[in-house]
Amino acid sequence: MSSDVAEKKVVFVVGTGHSGSTLIGLILSSHSQAFGLGEVINIPVAFKQPSGYPRICLLCDGPCEFWNDRVSSKWLRRWYTPGGRMRQLRSLAMQALRSPYRNYFAASGCEILVDYSKSLRYARFHALALQAHRFAQPVLVWNIRDGRAVLNSYLRKYPDTDVDKWTDVWITSIEKTERYFDNYSGQKAIVHYDELSNKPQSTVRTLCETLGLKFEMDMLSYWTKDHHIAFGNAGTRSLISKYRSSIGADSPTEDASDEADFYDDIGLAIRPDIRWRSELPVEAAERFERRAGRVNMRITAL
Repeated sequence: MSSDVAEKKVVFVVGTGHSGSTLIGLILSSHSQAFGLGEVINIPVAFKQPSGYPRICLLCDGPCEFWNDRVSSKWLRRWYTPGGRMRQLRSLAMQALRSPYRNYFAASGCEILVDYSKSLRYARFHALALQAHRFAQPVLVWNIRDGRAVLNSYLRKYPDTDVDKWTDVWITSIEKTERYFDNYSGQKAIVHYDELSNKPQSTVRTLCETLGLKFEMDMLSYWTKDHHIAFGNAGTRSLISKYRSSIGADSPTEDASDEADFYDDIGLAIRPDIRWRSELPVEAAERFERRAGRVNMRITAL
């Protein structure tokens, strides 16, 4: 095994949607040795857009210097071709034979890549591929958030969500991730959203120690960094847009109206989103508790 294997790492952030994966991803991406890829799993969506170039970057208003310049659009299209089942299988076969992360390392010039696609299936596939290719070390970060907060976020965005069905899907996802995490033999860490948002410095410092990184204080001011991430959470993005607007760099991008007020109120800072405590309907909370109370208690105590 060559010496660069130990130096290069791909950090896979996994967890359910609306749990804060974009936040932890941006913080890790703000390390001087790291580059944040964002939600790479969603890249095929970019090639279905009507624009003249694949709109991948969450933060750039126009063509992105990373995703539309340093990384070849032709190469991306070949690797992440959208379409039917056969095309998807061909894409997976190509990624298994030659990892796309080689190109991302070369384009970024960094030793650490952060991929917060969240999908456990995606992370498992690429972790195995990296272990087979032996040029970079896969690292697993499990992002955990109280299921009631996650449910409230879904209900805010999708009011017609069937709470019982949603809860069953959430339980299945949590249990699969827990089993995989317990059996994962490589470097791994758990990050709780509540701990991260309430005590960001100590939480990120501990995470860095676990991952073998030197903690850097300015990681906590992730909005001051030059990020080029594929897709991600619009609310978290608004802090970066707000900062860029304040220094006259870029005009803020348009964010979802139901998130804008919250992120306007917290300013440029890492703050906990505890809206679920007052917003989550009593009936929804009770239905979630009946089906998932024990699971939720167990994973929030990990």
